[in-house]
Amino acid sequence: MAITAAAQKIWKGKEWFKVVAPTELGDHVIGETPTLDSDAMVGKTIEASLMDLGGDPTKYFYKLKFRITSVQAGKAMTRFEGLSCTRDYVLRMSQRRTRQVRVITDTKTKDGWSIRVKSINVMNRVVQSQISKKIRKMTDEMVRSAASQLNMYEFLNEIISGALQTEVRETGSKTYPVRIFEVTAIEVYSAAK
Repeated sequence: MAITAAAQKIWKGKEWFKVVAPTELGDHVIGETPTLDSDAMVGKTIEASLMDLGGDPTKYFYKLKFRITSVQAGKAMTRFEGLSCTRDYVLRMSQRRTRQVRVITDTKTKDGWSIRVKSINVMNRVVQSQISKKIRKMTDEMVRSAASQLNMYEFLNEIISGALQTEVRETGSKTYPVRIFEVTAIEVYSAAK
């Protein structure tokens, strides 16, 4: 199929820029994008799988969102903007006769990022609301504590490595057996200056 003259005209003056992850996440190239004006790229968001960042292939379900902050020498530099789990992974966690306890925590990290952390606890059986409240309160306190003691990228690495999930699951299992604990999303409200 031949390329039309209009299509050639659109692509002719565009330059390709590599989109690079933040240095705290390894400076990996997460994509390329064409543009006529490099200043127009600032503020746009891009989503990448954790596997694209050279991460653990078993964490395929994490998607990270980045915002382009500056363009220099053919590279678009980014800042972390959010994390989410794929919908199919979250749906696969819940089964019949299990109880989900969802927790939403607004907190600040040690370096001043204001974030919202959404998480889910899955219990082995349907449980009473009193137990759900205890699990919800314990999860909220542990996530707040971890975030306040770490800077944003350390907190993110704690989640990606699974250390926070293991700690919350083990502590929660003292109240009632927690089968799965997972952070399903992180939303960034304001980044550190």
